[in-house]
Amino acid sequence: MPQDSQRQFQSFLLAAALATACLLLVEPNVGSWVEENYSAVTLTKTNNNDTQFSHDPASFHERAEEESRSQKWKIGKHEETDQNHKREMEMKRARPASIADYTSEDHVQKAVKRAKLLLQNISSDERKRDPLVAVCMIGNARTMSIGSVYRRLQKNLVEALSENTFVFAHLKTWDTDVKKQDQFGNFPPIPVNSSSLLKAIRAINPVYLKLETSRPKDESFMNPHCQFTEENAKALRQPLLFANPENTPRFVGQMHTLNQCYESVMSFERSANVTFDAVVKARPDTVYFFRSFPAQELILRDLVTHFSDIFIFAARRYSDGFTRWWKNYTSCSGLWNGPYSPEIAFSLGFQEMGAFYYYDRKTPISIRRASKSETSAIWVCRDQRRISVEQCMHLVYDVNR
Repeated sequence: MPQDSQRQFQSFLLAAALATACLLLVEPNVGSWVEENYSAVTLTKTNNNDTQFSHDPASFHERAEEESRSQKWKIGKHEETDQNHKREMEMKRARPASIADYTSEDHVQKAVKRAKLLLQNISSDERKRDPLVAVCMIGNARTMSIGSVYRRLQKNLVEALSENTFVFAHLKTWDTDVKKQDQFGNFPPIPVNSSSLLKAIRAINPVYLKLETSRPKDESFMNPHCQFTEENAKALRQPLLFANPENTPRFVGQMHTLNQCYESVMSFERSANVTFDAVVKARPDTVYFFRSFPAQELILRDLVTHFSDIFIFAARRYSDGFTRWWKNYTSCSGLWNGPYSPEIAFSLGFQEMGAFYYYDRKTPISIRRASKSETSAIWVCRDQRRISVEQCMHLVYDVNR
């Protein structure tokens, strides 16, 4: 190698070494970048066998640009994680400390303000990824106070559906005595009260809460002009369970509660000037043993996904199907010729809205009874097709997380 070229090459190496040493003091990870980009400096043989070095500035520049983009992406991800953590901590701090606080109108109005703020800041892409979802959690809170139930309701349903899930809860605590069903026998009593439910309610953090602590009188929701009969149920080839006069108020009461919850969703929409992307019906005494399918996927299916009447997911354009039965019932005069069970009521209601009612047995869910020895405990585990019956029973009753 000629002396000029040799001195030039040595000067370059010395300068590179000094630059690298300085950078290492500031950014320890730069060494890996230099190693990755070593191919940007090459040694070649000339025709007279003299060795020359060649330096491709464009290569260095391109790789530096790529590294800069990578670092910005990593910083962005860290910032996003930090923001999510801050938002989560703010939500935890904002959670009311008592049942009375959750049931107050002030709590609802605070949620309305948060919804308005969300709408101002969310982009269309963010909303596609995390749609605005209203969950109507209704029913008897018999086993909801069990830690493994409410923790998985929070993680595997509320959080899994979307970051922008709003829970509207209408819970009963009075229906905890022995309950008899011809199909499954007696359900043992489960004591539930406001105190035992507080942790569960704070976990799901509803924007609206109605707590029924005493049984309402039948005449407060029953239509006295509409008659349910077993003879007509048989003629319509429908189940006889709720055609029995003793059980009819329970069925009508369920549909009444759902209608009330749905009205609270629509009231919230009007107050916040927002339209939810989907509405979900869920039960408080269920275990989601895996994470629910995300709302984004369920909306793209363009149908109403359900598992029995335990879980129903409807895009907002179909969700009025939840209340079709109630509207028909309240206008009934004479013999009732409509559905005699919740499952048929929802199926026909969503069909009226133009939706296909799809029974997805892969939904990772089961009802949590008081004990796995109850006759009905295994029923839902047998109905689902996500995992084996044995695995389902184990995850629902033996795993406490």
